[in-house]
Amino acid sequence: IFAESNLMEMYYDKPEYESAEQRNEWGLLDEYMLLHSLEDIKTSDTTPRLDIYLTLTTHDPFKYPNQDEYIKKYNAVPQKGKSISKTKENASFIYADDCLRKFFGEYKKSKTFSNTIFIITGDHKFNTKDKSNLIDNYHVPLIIWSPMLREKHRFPAVVTHRSITPSILAHLKHTYGINTPENVAWLNSGLDTSNNFVANTFAPHFNDGRSLAGLTYGNKFITEEKTYTLDFSDGKLTLKPLNDNPYYEFPELYQALENYIMNNDALLK
Repeated sequence: IFAESNLMEMYYDKPEYESAEQRNEWGLLDEYMLLHSLEDIKTSDTTPRLDIYLTLTTHDPFKYPNQDEYIKKYNAVPQKGKSISKTKENASFIYADDCLRKFFGEYKKSKTFSNTIFIITGDHKFNTKDKSNLIDNYHVPLIIWSPMLREKHRFPAVVTHRSITPSILAHLKHTYGINTPENVAWLNSGLDTSNNFVANTFAPHFNDGRSLAGLTYGNKFITEEKTYTLDFSDGKLTLKPLNDNPYYEFPELYQALENYIMNNDALLK
């Protein structure tokens, strides 16, 4: 219902793949999902277009083809602090990399490859049971690449998934004159491309139970019990506690969180 209300026109899922060899408990295996979509991309004249892929094999129960071979590849790679007890889980990322490699190799043969923007990201960190650094749960890769890029660059600023859509639409509007919607659903202004560490974003936090339980607001990281500041002084994003009574010290931040929760609940209803 959500996809159709956003004018999605084509789906690849269970009706296309009934074979157990092509699926796991979550859905299509990465290679079938990615490569099958190229059949439409190579022949379609629809532009501009948006394609969204959800990879599923780097998720419990970690079922993917040729598992023993990928575990051997993982064990052969020297890595500091490598987890031997989670070889099947970690090796799933080598499988996912291979699927993406094949996908990009085939995508290059399409007529739209030269003016396509690719975005790779994730929804949470790999081991969500590790609570040693609360912000790590929300620390995921965000890679934006295109054949049109002239050079690579890494940005240390704090951004969120909410920053992606407004940035892409602003680029398409100002560079190519594409019409963009007047009313939007996101609450963010776009990706921060600062060369130095900055934190100017607004990002509510989901916990493991899919409930809103906190907020990143500027350089403050807020939970239901504590408030922290974001610190990047040693090249790794960590949290520093502010005080023992954060609600009374920063009432405006907690009010922002409460307002967002109320608005979000109203939208869901």
